Amino acid sequence: MSIATARFWGGASTQEIIDMLLPDLQPYFEFEVSTSPQVVLYGPYAGEMPKGRYLKVFIGCENVRPIMRECDWAFGVLHEEYVRHPRYMRFARWGDDSHLIQRDGNWAEVLKSKTRFCAFVHSNRVVYREAFFQALSRYKPIDAPGRALNNMPGIDPMPGRIDWKAKIEFLRAYKFVVAFEHTSRPGYNTEKLTHAIETDCVPIYWGDPDIGRSFNVRRFINAHDYLPKPRSFMPRLPYAPHSLRNAGQPTFFARIARKLNGVGDEIEQHAWASVGFDALVERVIAALKAELPKSVLGFTVKKDDDRMIWLIQALSGTPLLEVRAALQDVADKHPGTKFAEAAAKTLAAFDAVGKPAEPAAGLSGDLDLFGLPSVLQTLSQSQLTGVLSLMKVPGKIEASVVLEKGLFRGAQLATLRGAEAIYQLFEKPFPGTFAFISRADLAAYGPTSEPQDVLGLLLEGVRRHDEFKRAAALVPDDAVIEPTGSASTPLPEEDADFIRLVWTTAAKGTTIAACEAAIQTDSYRTRRLLAHWVEEGSLKAAPART
Repeated sequence: MSIATARFWGGASTQEIIDMLLPDLQPYFEFEVSTSPQVVLYGPYAGEMPKGRYLKVFIGCENVRPIMRECDWAFGVLHEEYVRHPRYMRFARWGDDSHLIQRDGNWAEVLKSKTRFCAFVHSNRVVYREAFFQALSRYKPIDAPGRALNNMPGIDPMPGRIDWKAKIEFLRAYKFVVAFEHTSRPGYNTEKLTHAIETDCVPIYWGDPDIGRSFNVRRFINAHDYLPKPRSFMPRLPYAPHSLRNAGQPTFFARIARKLNGVGDEIEQHAWASVGFDALVERVIAALKAELPKSVLGFTVKKDDDRMIWLIQALSGTPLLEVRAALQDVADKHPGTKFAEAAAKTLAAFDAVGKPAEPAAGLSGDLDLFGLPSVLQTLSQSQLTGVLSLMKVPGKIEASVVLEKGLFRGAQLATLRGAEAIYQLFEKPFPGTFAFISRADLAAYGPTSEPQDVLGLLLEGVRRHDEFKRAAALVPDDAVIEPTGSASTPLPEEDADFIRLVWTTAAKGTTIAACEAAIQTDSYRTRRLLAHWVEEGSLKAAPART
């Protein structure tokens, strides 16, 4: 069979790709690399296709959905039910993976060889992955030789060129490996998991929520079991770089779509990360308790002391209260054992270090880039509890919003409180930055209002923003207003006492901005009354006095 390849990763020859993708067929077919092929295997990357007529077979070796109208057959990482096409099949085995089958071994010797705690070997910057790195690093240092969060010399023989053999040798000394994919999609899993398995490490895996359909989940820590399900809530623009229509440089629209979609990914991952990763630590504690000796009919059934000590060492940088309690339980109930001695030493080390540092803000960024509505919606949908601070300049808080389990519980902006403060932030937004800090106890922030749905506040805030802009176009900030002598009429849905207050203030002959500043409410309520009176003729607006 004459065959050719196109649009695969750089540096790989056609024969190498055939050897990797088609090892099971090579005993039955003789594949001849040809410039006039009968079949072309093509990948998801940019590049030209061969000229002529041939059978097109798409190999979706990345996190992409095949475009079935462009090919004759397609194989990819997604499970068949997510594509639903008779000419598609999932094919997630890239080369010979027989070495991943677990066989008997000298596990005591393997354990002794695991002299390092945890490795983080990644090249690309990914928000959620790096947030977990930071969370785990607060408890015990993690080694990161890759470009992402690099904190040690690189391991690749040629800098800038990834060498998987060097990576595998590097991992052999580690107990744990952070094996987080760059995104989460059913069926999409990569070498990040298999490299850790191959080197007898315990992968901490996140990415494919259906990973149990491909691997034995008892072989690794499946983060999906301990973290909230990642929810997508940001809109995406159409973007398909693997399409055959995109043979050359991406179009301007494609570049914009990629950029905006990337921003959406980051916003979502910031939201996921702000929930925290404490449940993964609890998973290690559970493993520790499972290894404790058990009493059977008065006799002690001992387990592997070396494994117990290893688990205690894994927790030795985690001074949480639940970790302290578990270790104290081990030390008290099993005196004279090696692992009880290790637990006591770990507790002494905790006391020497003292209280761990306060965790950093879970979500922060630029207000101009993300926008206050998007930030509030993200926090609400993630059902977070804490305080969102808004700043014009770093370190100086202009406004704060309190949330409890995703519901609005209060806000402050200058003298404004509650919903009025939120509405004012929509009506008169300011450039700056935001930072959200998770807080389990909101008592320190004083009285809070009754819980309110954030979406309702957002919709009302957007409505007020639009009406405020229309009113401000008629009566700008620096316009001077004064009565004309004509009778004024109220707005039917407005409070009578408030109407009298605004009219009394406006009748003194002042600027719009001064009138609003004298009345403690959001600008929209005052401005729309003043615009109403100017339109009906009971007030007149003159340019600012010089």
